Amino acid sequence: MACPIDARVSYRRVGHARLGTTKVGHLRIKPPALRKGDTIGVVSPAAAVERENLERGVGMLVRLGFHVKVSEHALDRCGILAGSDQTRVSAAALEQLQRLLAGDTFELSAPEVIRAGVAEGEVVGGCLSVVVAMLGTRYAPSFAGKILFIEDTGEKAYRIDRMLVHLKQSGALNEVAGIAFGSILPVEGSAQERAAIAHFIKEQTCGLRCPVLAGFEAGHGSAHFTIPLGVRARLDSRRGKLSLLEAAVSAST
Repeated sequence: MACPIDARVSYRRVGHARLGTTKVGHLRIKPPALRKGDTIGVVSPAAAVERENLERGVGMLVRLGFHVKVSEHALDRCGILAGSDQTRVSAAALEQLQRLLAGDTFELSAPEVIRAGVAEGEVVGGCLSVVVAMLGTRYAPSFAGKILFIEDTGEKAYRIDRMLVHLKQSGALNEVAGIAFGSILPVEGSAQERAAIAHFIKEQTCGLRCPVLAGFEAGHGSAHFTIPLGVRARLDSRRGKLSLLEAAVSAST
């Protein structure tokens, strides 16, 4: 589904007000193409991998003409996972958490812009099904002027669609300054369900008047980068970034 994006105007929303307009553009950056003889690294950051499946995949890459370097932890196993928590997150996420806890700010990148724009506000949200369950209760967050972060796992695509519609009909999606989608994993990793979820996300958000970015590596089944709630951040489609504007912790005494 194509969503029309007005590349001329971005909205910076505070509460229900939109302040000013500026020219924006979305620069699409493509990675360099691979050539035969290049080296591909293979890691296992999530579920445990069977040796037979790993060898079959490596063999396919070799037949395509690539060199393959397999991580020394690729076959690690800790229960159903590919090694211990510390081993699996030791790919930059642990360093980011350490910096976050020390009072540093940081940026996370998103590969997809659904709706262009720039917005600032406090980060609220989390697991989509939990956020929706809080609507109408005293535990529901205030959405006005906020950056809404959404992620989830193990939900059918139709349920994701229903929850997004619920958020829209509640008025929440019309109040937020911007929306940042993290990892939303379908049931059993189905490619068809994954495509349907992506379609529903675009369908329910592309008509909004705020920036919407998707693909942040945070949430269930992703690289597990940490996004602190209640901290001011900037969502910027021109840079494809969610940037913290303040530390998530107070200065030590």
